[in-house]
Amino acid sequence: DRCITCGSGQYSDKLGATSCTECVRGRFLTDSATDVSLHDHSGDCVVCTSGKYSSSEGSEVCSVCSAGKALADDGVLQLNHDHESDCVICGSGEYTSAAGANACVSCEAGRYLSDIGTSPDLHDNSNDCVLCPSGSWSSGKASVCELCSAGKSNSNVGTLSEHDDPEDCRVCSSGKYAVAGAS
Repeated sequence: DRCITCGSGQYSDKLGATSCTECVRGRFLTDSATDVSLHDHSGDCVVCTSGKYSSSEGSEVCSVCSAGKALADDGVLQLNHDHESDCVICGSGEYTSAAGANACVSCEAGRYLSDIGTSPDLHDNSNDCVLCPSGSWSSGKASVCELCSAGKSNSNVGTLSEHDDPEDCRVCSSGKYAVAGAS
């Protein structure tokens, strides 16, 4: 028998075909001609899973979104996986250090990340979430820190637990005062 099974990233759904058809962008087929039943229908080309994309036709595997980016669609729509730009840079208050992430992680309370998604390099590590400065606090996923209200302050600069709740801003004692955001 001189009929050849299509290779990885290819299928043929026609009798008497003289060539194979490549899987469309956003889909892949890993089998490398070991089983003809895995190459006889366009549906054998599978949509990339969350955190992955395929920007070329005939893909054997999907590429992984880089750290600082995420792709949430879990293999539902091929058009959501057919270009690297489908991997979205994490927004303000978020990061992901893992390549191939399906979602970004929120900065923890007491930290903030102000960048609005201009570069994945600014969202690829938990250290990109900066501790709120003295005189302020934040809840999780913050793009900015909230200032302590007038008459209150927090001064412990290096401790996360002193910046993760508005209650960390303490009332000034008698004989002292503080403007909003005082440390």
